[in-house]
Amino acid sequence: MSHIAGRLRDRESVYRAAEGLVHCDVGELHRINTYVDGIPIHTIPHSLVSLTMILGSTVRQFKEKVELALRLHRQMDASMFQDFFQTMAAMNEGILATCRDIDAEVSQLEAT
Repeated sequence: MSHIAGRLRDRESVYRAAEGLVHCDVGELHRINTYVDGIPIHTIPHSLVSLTMILGSTVRQFKEKVELALRLHRQMDASMFQDFFQTMAAMNEGILATCRDIDAEVSQLEAT
């Protein structure tokens, strides 16, 4: 996610990615979304269910936000781009925080 956010850091980079002038691996977002959606919630420890659902939701929203910006970049005004960049940064931080929480919970489960 950080890689995609870094590739789409300003209006010009969004435009260039949308026009195919630079590579932006949206396919990787689809793969991550598929992997997270494929986690069998009913088989993981209860303490990981909410965190996994939060991660899945945030990944899905991140993917949808990127796809929307790439599709509608020509129609976006300055405030829409500002919202896009702020939202991507917040989602990226949220994903990192959730992953840290999952890691801590897994470590705690392994210790018991």
